[in-house]
Formats: sequence, structure tokens, C-alpha cells
Amino acid sequence: MDSAEYLLRCVRYIDLNPVRARMTDDPVRFPWASCAALCGQRDDPLLTLHPTQLAMGTSNKDRSHACRELLTETLDNENFAAIRAYLQQQRVYGRDDFPGDGRSQDAALCDSAAGLSATVKAG
Repeated sequence: MDSAEYLLRCVRYIDLNPVRARMTDDPVRFPWASCAALCGQRDDPLLTLHPTQLAMGTSNKDRSHACRELLTETLDNENFAAIRAYLQQQRVYGRDDFPGDGRSQDAALCDSAAGLSATVKAG
């Protein structure tokens, strides 16, 4: 799995957390996350897209559509279970060559994804 695919899996996993927790049936309508901004439904001045997200389209409209499509893709049970297990261990899910402490460039990508998808506006 490459870094771009890893980042997008992390973003999708995070954006769908409120749905799995039954806090909403649509992650775009969940007001305390950046999913709506990523999908072009609202402006968020605190949100900065990662280069991987910018590469999802040549315009905001294209990127918004790609983000919405990403949310409809099914994360297979194996990857879902692996991500959840690694998170419970406070480790980063990824390639076998990750360092034991989970800190790598890909870990930083997932940290970025968490920051992007869990943005909470102050005030």
C-alpha cells in the first residue's frame, strides 16, 4: 500500500466513525468533523488539504466529488479490522517495514488525516 492510498484509507475510516457510532447516517452532515468541507458542502478556513487530496481532482468540484465517492467505497473487513486493532494498540497500520514505534512518514500522513478529518472549530 502506498502513502496516498494509506492516507485516503485513514481519512475514510475517520470520516465514517460518526456513522459507525450511529451519531449520524451521513458523515457529511456530522457538524463536528471536516467531512462536509472535504466534500464541498461547507467552507472551513481551518482546513488545509494534503497534496494527496489535492491530487484527487483539478478543481474543488472534482475533489469534492472524489471525496464523496471515496466515502461510498467499502473498506474490506480485513483492513477495517486491522486499522481498528492497530488504533487500539496506539500503533499505525501500514507496511511491514514500519518502525516498531509506528513513527514514519506514513504515520505522519495518518496523523495529518486525523487532523484534517477531526477538525473542530473553536467558538
